[in-house]
Amino acid sequence: MTKDYFQKLNQTLKDSDRALPSLIIDLDKLDRNLSTLKSNLNPKASYRIVVKSLPSWELIEYVMKSTATQKLMVFHQPFLTELSSRLTGNADILMGKPIPIKTATYFYKNLISNKNFDAFKQIQWLVIQEKELKSI
Repeated sequence: MTKDYFQKLNQTLKDSDRALPSLIIDLDKLDRNLSTLKSNLNPKASYRIVVKSLPSWELIEYVMKSTATQKLMVFHQPFLTELSSRLTGNADILMGKPIPIKTATYFYKNLISNKNFDAFKQIQWLVIQEKELKSI
């Protein structure tokens, strides 16, 4: 990548009407990376999209469609709540780190109804008991 490339990105940010944290996605480069991933992946293998690297629903959805996977790895409850309200019946979520039981309980007590996603069957939890949490 050249200096001009980054100067263009910087100018795009400066031209914005607001000075907020922003993310600029070069879709051509993303598409090339996704194509490389698909061409190097063993056809029998599956993989999970690590959603902490993709900070928006639209970007997650784009990568899911582009790579034909519904498998996600999520690392915190607020994002899990957001995704569970939007995902469909084929989604498969794995929590990427142990979550306190209290957090899992909160998630289910405040679950947003989504007839296309069964949060009781489509999420794999790594749960840690409170006493174990204190010893870490």
